[in-house]
Amino acid sequence: MTDILNDRDFFQEQIHALIIQSDTLREQAEEALKKIGQKISQEPIISQQLEIVPKFSTQKIVRSALIIASSILILGFGSWKIREHLNSTQERSAFANFKSAQKLGMEAASLVQSPPHLLKTWQQAETKCHQAINLLDSIPHETSVSDRAEEKLAYYRINYKSISQRILIEKQALANLESAQKLAIEANLFVQNPPDSLLIQQQAKDKWQQAINLLEAIPKSTSVYIQAKEMLPSYKTNYAAIR
Repeated sequence: MTDILNDRDFFQEQIHALIIQSDTLREQAEEALKKIGQKISQEPIISQQLEIVPKFSTQKIVRSALIIASSILILGFGSWKIREHLNSTQERSAFANFKSAQKLGMEAASLVQSPPHLLKTWQQAETKCHQAINLLDSIPHETSVSDRAEEKLAYYRINYKSISQRILIEKQALANLESAQKLAIEANLFVQNPPDSLLIQQQAKDKWQQAINLLEAIPKSTSVYIQAKEMLPSYKTNYAAIR
């Protein structure tokens, strides 16, 4: 397409140059005819020859200009068809991206229905939502679906932010659960060989307290809340036993 447009510009410049040349030759011919008219009685044969030459040159230039003009018209039509094809391809691509984004958005919404969910589920929904946003963001403004894409884009960005926050909460809940379990193991190791010194008992008690605090900080909306709730009574019992 770039070559065609460059050729068109080149031919336009050529036509402009030929038109200028034609005007110059015409002016020269007119001046020559005036001079010949003054001497026509003395040199009739030469005047006829001089009259034929500018006519022939002008006709040749006009024919060349017409050929070049026709070529430009053809090239212009070709470039228009190329633009039309590109616009049509762009429109189809935009519509396909919009439909794909809608599908991904629906899949993401379906995954996070009725929480709590595992961390893996939230991450899958986040990925789908992110893919939908990228597709909508790639839709050109001059396409027919750009307005609807902008509306969906704002909505999906809100969903993506919400899902990302839930992922952070779920990760923190899992970290709390794992840390509480690790502290419980360490506390049990401290009191395996009684009688224990007051220092060892205090260290064990502190670890049980930290584990209890971590479990109690786990939100109800997370997938590990029920597990943490089931672990709490035994942790509190062990803490009370040391006291």
